[in-house]
Amino acid sequence: SLSREGEEEAMTRIRAGWQRLPDPLKSTNTLWSLLRAHRFGCGKWMVFCSAHAVDAVWRRIVEALWGGLLGHAAKCSGQHGTKRSHLICVYLDPFWDEEEVARVLRGLRGACGVRQTLRFKAD
Repeated sequence: SLSREGEEEAMTRIRAGWQRLPDPLKSTNTLWSLLRAHRFGCGKWMVFCSAHAVDAVWRRIVEALWGGLLGHAAKCSGQHGTKRSHLICVYLDPFWDEEEVARVLRGLRGACGVRQTLRFKAD
């Protein structure tokens, strides 16, 4: 994970690379290639859980995070809308590293016992 200054420098280089590209070459794949070339980009697994389950799930996620089985950070929302559900995000770096994404998923499924459908998103 980069320092704040390192992140700003990487983003400056990524933006410059993007701006140099002719419009027909700009695509999601091109952007991912730029991010990968600069080893930049965070992603997150999103765990949606009910109000009655959130404390137990959050406790297992924090324990697995501190045990090195997950990514580098996690956060839990308050009540999510009127559905009385919560969102827990588990962050990892870099989002394009398939082995890291799979390792964190295994931690969520195995150590944390998360069985519900998960969503992954690049930040």
